[in-house]
Amino acid sequence: MADIINLLPDGIANQIAAGEVVQRPASVVKELLENSVDAGARLITLLVREGGKEQIQVIDDGCGMSPMDARMCFERHATSKIHDAPDLEGIVTMGFRGEALASIAAVAEVSLCTAQEGSQVGTKLVMKGSQVAEQSSITTPKGANFLVRNLFFNVPARRRFLKSTSVEMKHVVAEFQRVALAHPTIAMRLFHGEEVIYDLPQQNRYKRIVQMFGRKTEKALIPIEIQTESVAIEGYICRPESARRRGGEQFFFANSRYMRHPYFHRAVLSAYDKIIAPDMLPVYFIFLTVPPESIDVNIHPTKTEIKFEHERIIWQILTSGVREALGQFGGVPELYFHEDPIRDMPFYPPSAPTASFEVSGAATVGQASQTGEQVIIPSRTISTAPRPAPRPQPGESGMLYGGLGLGLEARAGALRQTIPLGHGYFATPHLHGLAIIDQHRAHARVIYERLEKNPPNAVTSLQLLFPATVQLAPDELIGIERFMEEARGIGALFTLQPPDTLQLHAIPQGVNIADHAGFIRELHSQFHQEEESLGQSATRMQLTALAEASAYTRSSQLSPEQLAQLADDLLATREPAIDPKGRPTLQMLSMPQIQKMFQKG
Repeated sequence: MADIINLLPDGIANQIAAGEVVQRPASVVKELLENSVDAGARLITLLVREGGKEQIQVIDDGCGMSPMDARMCFERHATSKIHDAPDLEGIVTMGFRGEALASIAAVAEVSLCTAQEGSQVGTKLVMKGSQVAEQSSITTPKGANFLVRNLFFNVPARRRFLKSTSVEMKHVVAEFQRVALAHPTIAMRLFHGEEVIYDLPQQNRYKRIVQMFGRKTEKALIPIEIQTESVAIEGYICRPESARRRGGEQFFFANSRYMRHPYFHRAVLSAYDKIIAPDMLPVYFIFLTVPPESIDVNIHPTKTEIKFEHERIIWQILTSGVREALGQFGGVPELYFHEDPIRDMPFYPPSAPTASFEVSGAATVGQASQTGEQVIIPSRTISTAPRPAPRPQPGESGMLYGGLGLGLEARAGALRQTIPLGHGYFATPHLHGLAIIDQHRAHARVIYERLEKNPPNAVTSLQLLFPATVQLAPDELIGIERFMEEARGIGALFTLQPPDTLQLHAIPQGVNIADHAGFIRELHSQFHQEEESLGQSATRMQLTALAEASAYTRSSQLSPEQLAQLADDLLATREPAIDPKGRPTLQMLSMPQIQKMFQKG
C-alpha cells in the first residue's frame, strides 16, 4: 500500500494556524499592537478603515528590524522573545509563540517598512498569501510600519462571516483598550478613517482610565491596592451604582497582559453580592503582578488564558480586598437602603375598561407630557398603551403552565395568595407546591407582550420637559447615528450633543418610564446586542428595552393586590417561564422537593 501521509507546505500550515490566531480584524490589531509594545515603542498609532476589513495600519517608534529580521519575522515559529525551553517558564513579553505574523501574512496582503536606530536606510517587505512579493531598501523612520490589507482575501468563507463595520470596529476598539490600559506610559492613538477615536498621551493609570471611559467612570472609581508574597493587586473597582447589565468594562491583567479569568471574575462578583442586582455586572480595572514563573500563559494562541500556581490564594485575597475597598470608600449605594418609589404602571382588575388609542395613517399625533406640545413621528413603530391581559379559562389551550406540566393553571382566585420574600421576589402557592417569582422579570414579560400586540406601523411620542442625558465613552459612540435612527422607530427621539452626550427628548407613548437615563442605557445595550446577534430583529430588541426600562425594579414595594395581579398577568402571557431576554421569571418548588428539605438525615 502506498504512503498517504504528507508534510503540509508552509503556506497551508500557516492558513490552518491563522484559523485560531486570526479570527477577525481585531485579532490582527491585538498581535500588531503587542509587537509594538515588545519593541519598546513610546508612541503607537493605529489606523483602521471599514472596521479593519479594508485596512489596518500600525506605526510605532520601537527598535525596528534589520533586513534579515524583517524577512524572518514572517516565518512560522520565528521569534526574538525566547530561545530555549526554560524561557517558557518566565515569559515577560506579550508575544513569544512566533505564529502571529506568519498567520496574518497567510490570509492578507501585508506590507512592512522598518528601520533600526542609526540605520541610513530601512527595509520594505511585501507579503501576499505567505509569499514574498517584494523586498527592497527604502528611507523610513526608526520603528515599524505594518500595513494589512484585504484580510481573508484567499479565505472567502471566513470573509463572508465578518460582521458589519460598526461591530468589527467595536472589537478593534476593545483590543486597543486592553493594550492601552495595560501600558499607560505608552502614548497611543486610534483613527477610524479620518475620525479620531482615541488620542492618549503618556500618563498614569488613573488618568488613562478616565480619558478612555469618561467622566461617569471617574466619579465611580474606588482604588484597590494589596501587597502580599503571592501577588500584588492594584487598580480600581467602581461603585455599585455604576454596575451595568452589559459586560465589556471588566478588565483583568496579569503582569500587564490582558486575560479572561472566570474564576477571578466570580471572586469580584462575590464581593458585590447583595450590593448589586444578580443580573448586573460591576465595572473594574484590576492589575495582578505575580512572579512570571508562577503562571502559564502558553495555553492558547490568543494568550488570553492564564493558569496561576496559587489560584485559590489569589481568589481569597482578591475577594477580601474588593470587599474592604467597597467598605472603606463607601461603595454601598444609598439606593440599596432606600427603596425606589413604586412604579405606577397601572394594573387593571378584570372588570376595568381597557385603555387604548387608535392609530392610522403614516403618522400619529400624541398629547405631549408636561409641555403640551405635540410630536409627530412618521415611522413603523409600535403603539404601547397598557391594557389588562385576558385571564385564560380552565381548559384553554393558551394557559400558561398547563402545557409545561407545572400545575399553575390560571383560574379565578388561584393566585391571589402571595408572600413577599424581599429583594424583588415573591412566592405564591400552586396545586403541587410553591412558585417563586422575580417581579422585575415577570413584569417585563407582561409589558413586552402587551407592546408586541400593538400595531407596528406608527407611534406617538411624548415630549420630555427636560432632556435626559447620558455621557458615552468613545467606543460607545461607534454606530451612534444608526442607533438614533432605529430608536426613532419606537418613538424615542435622541440627539447627540458634542462631543459625547446623548440626549433623550421624547419617549414612546403608553409606557411608564421612571428612570430615563436607565432607559437610554438599556436601549443602547440592546442595540449593541442586536448588532452582535444573528436572527434577532431590531423591533424585538427595542421592545425588550422598553419592557426592561418600564418594569418594576426589584426594590419596588408592591401591595398584595399588585403581586396577585402580576402573577395572574404573567400566567396570561404566551411565554410566562422566561422574560424578554430569555431569563427565567420563576422557579417551581414541588411538594416532594419541599418534603425532601425536611426529611431526617
